[in-house]
Amino acid sequence: MSTNGVWGFKKGWKLKLQYIHWDSYPSVLGKAIVTYIKTHILEDDFCRFEDDTYAHRAPFIEWRYLINLDTQSLFVLYHYEIIDETPLSEIRTM
Repeated sequence: MSTNGVWGFKKGWKLKLQYIHWDSYPSVLGKAIVTYIKTHILEDDFCRFEDDTYAHRAPFIEWRYLINLDTQSLFVLYHYEIIDETPLSEIRTM
């Protein structure tokens, strides 16, 4: 059984998401996103990020990771419940 999820960016009214079929739990995908945040210029990546239309309509998503460029925060949701909101500045200094 897979642990599916989505991750991506929010800026203004625009969402750009990617669907991940395997290993989307925090100890794998969550850790990878933290590394990504530490090593990338997120505003530039938002412009280049490929939006996956399936990610917006995929059923039964367990984990969601959203880099909100408006609030400069990473939101982590399990199903539809927000379980964590961390400022990007705090992530970069971890």
